[in-house]
Amino acid sequence: MESESMRRVLIIYTGGTIGMKPTPDGLRPVPQYLGNQLSKMPQFHDPGQPLHTTPMSRLGRRISYTIHEWETLLDSSNMTSSDWVHMIQDIEADYDNYDAFIIIHGTDTMAYTASGLAMMIENLSKTIILTGAQVPFAMEPNDATSNLLGALMIAGHFDIPEVCVFFDHKLMRGCRTRKVDALAFDAFKSANFPELATVGTEFEINWQYVRDPPLPDQKPIFHKNLCQHVGVLKLFPGISDAVIRNFLQPPLEGCVLETYGSGNAPDNRQEFLQALKDASDRGVLIVNVTQCHKGVVQDYTYATGVALARSGVLSGFDMTTEAALAKLSYILAREDFDLTRRRQLISKNLRGELTPPHGTIRYSFRDEAFIQSVAKALAQQEQSPDAAIQKQSKDLKKVIFPVLLCSAAGEGLISNLQSLLKSGADLNQADYDGRAPLHIAAAEGQLKIVQWLVEHGARVDCED
Repeated sequence: MESESMRRVLIIYTGGTIGMKPTPDGLRPVPQYLGNQLSKMPQFHDPGQPLHTTPMSRLGRRISYTIHEWETLLDSSNMTSSDWVHMIQDIEADYDNYDAFIIIHGTDTMAYTASGLAMMIENLSKTIILTGAQVPFAMEPNDATSNLLGALMIAGHFDIPEVCVFFDHKLMRGCRTRKVDALAFDAFKSANFPELATVGTEFEINWQYVRDPPLPDQKPIFHKNLCQHVGVLKLFPGISDAVIRNFLQPPLEGCVLETYGSGNAPDNRQEFLQALKDASDRGVLIVNVTQCHKGVVQDYTYATGVALARSGVLSGFDMTTEAALAKLSYILAREDFDLTRRRQLISKNLRGELTPPHGTIRYSFRDEAFIQSVAKALAQQEQSPDAAIQKQSKDLKKVIFPVLLCSAAGEGLISNLQSLLKSGADLNQADYDGRAPLHIAAAEGQLKIVQWLVEHGARVDCED
């Protein structure tokens, strides 16, 4: 950074209404037009500062921003998942050079892109905000000014390690957001999850809803492979069995099934249910989400929902269609996941995209989120300036980590072992029973775990 009061933000301009210019043929994107407009607006540029430097904010900070304009500006209706990869590559290339990122995007498919990017970036430690407008800068009244300025102010002042959408003075989690109005400025909603922030006379950040940053040694991972063989099937009264069966045929690998109400579908049509079961048995992941704007797929308490579960359909809980589709694309592209793991991950909260039902929340040694939370809490305590707290954390690690390691080794949970190792766990330390993780893995026949442990420093001569 140039100074303590300066933050650097990269604006990736992909297209959309916000930067369009009136022409004889209607509104069209014009190269360099957006940057030129911003340089003339006092909210976005202080004439006494270098180009694209904001005035000093009330919080005592200037923001220096760079506009990376795509060579071909896209209407968001033309966006595909390959364009999501393009965005990921842009962010990865400059991840260490900027404090935050803004993506200017058309509104029609913004929620799909936000969900896709959220899934594609693991261990995100910086703020990424998508924004756009219903009416461009070139027309008045517009929402372009407030949307881009609000996104820039949040990106330039706060560390919110999530992919977000900013629209109409609200910051929302990207993988919870949907476009709900084609014309109004209040075009996006996060019906099943609270807003992360609002911008008015003050910045109101709802920190209790913001995801925790990754551990210091957890570097971002940019996943650039997505499965293209996914789709959305919306049920309606009278949809034919033949249509459903044909839709579920290869090359389909993942399906978002939009059902009625709290996850219901016909339970008196055997051919319909058999088509779902046949596809599930072939390895197709079918995720049940509600057609309702707000709501959750219940844990199959209705008979109509139980019939779906028996057919192999997985609950999407309160995921949006956009998030479920992106999650399927991401999970199915991970070659290191087998079918069992993929099915487990559908109902697991990866990026804040779903709320697990209260009745199924259990803190156990099998729970990866629990393991990571324990490791993160102890790591944070070790960074405390209080020597007593540091010692307490180290003592707790000596007691807790061996038990967690042995449990993960016996269950075959490599991801849990990885989290513990990153947090400083000793793979050779024995648990209360005098057994090291390698002993447990060997006794339980977990050959892959044995190999992983040896490769990562486990001693083969530890006494059992």
